[in-house]
Parts: sequence; C-alpha cells; structure tokens
Amino acid sequence: QEKSTVGTTPDIQVVQEIVSLTAATADEEVVVVVKEEVLPTVSTTDTTESIITTETNEAVVVIEPVIQKIDAVLVDLDLPKEEPVLPSPTTNQDTTTTNQDTTTPAAPKTTIQPQQLPIGERWAIANPSTNLSGVWKIVMTDNFAINYDRYLLELGQPGLVRKVAGSIVDRTVEDIEQMDEGREFCIKGKNIRGIWDRTLISSGAEAMDDASDDTTTDCIDWGNYNHLRTKILTADSEEVLSEAWWGTEGTVHHSWLLGTKKYGAGDFESRRYLVDEGKTLVCESKWHPKKKRKNKENKTLVWHFVRDAGK
Repeated sequence: QEKSTVGTTPDIQVVQEIVSLTAATADEEVVVVVKEEVLPTVSTTDTTESIITTETNEAVVVIEPVIQKIDAVLVDLDLPKEEPVLPSPTTNQDTTTTNQDTTTPAAPKTTIQPQQLPIGERWAIANPSTNLSGVWKIVMTDNFAINYDRYLLELGQPGLVRKVAGSIVDRTVEDIEQMDEGREFCIKGKNIRGIWDRTLISSGAEAMDDASDDTTTDCIDWGNYNHLRTKILTADSEEVLSEAWWGTEGTVHHSWLLGTKKYGAGDFESRRYLVDEGKTLVCESKWHPKKKRKNKENKTLVWHFVRDAGK
C-alpha cells in the first residue's frame, strides 16, 4: 500500500490511497481501487488540477503524480497498462451507479452445412425454404363466388345445394401442419358444416446423402411413378386412396384423392403453394371425372387464403 497527498491550494487536500494492486500471472486482471477523501472546504477556486462544485462541495481531481506511480507499478509487473477511469463531474441529478455488467456476450459461431436436396421432379420432402403451416382464412371475392358456383355445377350439384354452399363458403378455414420435413401434411378444413381432418403422406425422391452420388432418380418417368397410397376419408366421409408429393423443387404440394364414387365418379387433384412472400396460400382444386367429356376442359377452382392474425 502507498499513500500520496496532493494539494494544489490551501483550501483543498485530497488523499488517495492505493488499496490493492495484485496479480498472480500476466493473464489475470489487475485490480486497482483508488479511494478519495475530500476534506471540507469553502473555496470556489478553479485550478488546472481541481474543479470545485459549490452546490455539492464535491471535487473532481486529476492527479498526475498518482497516475504516473500506477503506471510504474504496472511496468514492474510486466502487465498491460490501463488508464484509470476518473469520475465525471457530479450534478444535482441522481447519479446512482451499479456494478452490473451490461456487456452483451457475443453469440457463438455456428456452421450450417447445406442440405443435399433430392434429384427429380417429385420430392418426398419440402424445400427447406417452404413451410405452409399455419391457420389460413379464405379471401372472398365476387369473382371467386361465381367460379365456386360453376365448379359445384360441374360436380353435378343442383341449384339449391349450390346456393347454400355459396352462402357459407366465406367461413372456410384451413389449419395446416407440415411435419417430418413435409412428408406428413395435415389439413383441418373448417366451415359451418364441421371439420374435415386428413393427413397426406408424400413420397418421391429423398434427400441425397452427403457421400452419395446416385443420380438414378433423374431418369425416372415421374408421370408414371408409383407413389405411396394411403386410405383417407373425403369431406363426404367416403373412403378413397390418396397420394402426394412436392413439385417445383419442393415448393408446391401436390395431392390426389383417387376413386371417389360421388359426383359421377372421378378423382380430385389439389396444388398448394405460397405467394406474396409467404403471406398468401393458393390452393388449386381440379375435378377429373372418370367419364371423359368431349370438348370440355376440366375446370380448376383457385382458392386464396391469408394467415389468421389471431392464430
């Protein structure tokens, strides 16, 4: 310990005491605690080494000799030198300080390996950038109402059924949960009639292993590919077969409901994908009747959904 007494005028005397200065190795932090004792004074004289605040009778003292002695000790210990932090002038405001360290630790660096995407037109998994999960509310427009009525007419629905269906379609909600990298695609369709809950299982090209160079899937005739088929119930509680896959490099979900006997028998095709930077879900529904109609193209109904902000 070392004491130094410095006074620049007869009216002020400052005693600084170096309480501790210890270091075990060059890697440890040097702790310097400086005590200041300000003796009572009535002087208001400003000098180059002392500024007296008359309202608080406190002093901020810059003591060059003490700083030089601290530097000398640091040099003797062969430790890095740090300039001592001097207090700033006080004011009438509350200047309460704490010892809490507010430094934000740096985030650990992580290395993400690029995923080996499948090869081919139809994938069993979704592209990592695509996630259709969410609660989606229908966007109702006059144009959609007209097309919806025409679509039901194509399914052979009478006028009364179409009128009732058109009056409640604006309450349609799709709750989608995309799981297992998109292999499982659970849809809960909700409207005033109830809930249609089904899970579609995708099949097709899988992600390549890091060490694999197999490109045989690139030669597959995907138009005649035998996808995995699972049993599913339609909205009319009819048991049919379903198959699904991801197209357009894993960004569009395709599904088929095969072998329905209603509406004159046929198959339903659906395509779901995101637009508007993921803010809008598009669903394209298409009916493929078993009995082909001459000179008549199968009609596609396009649904638009937006995310339910409350979900």
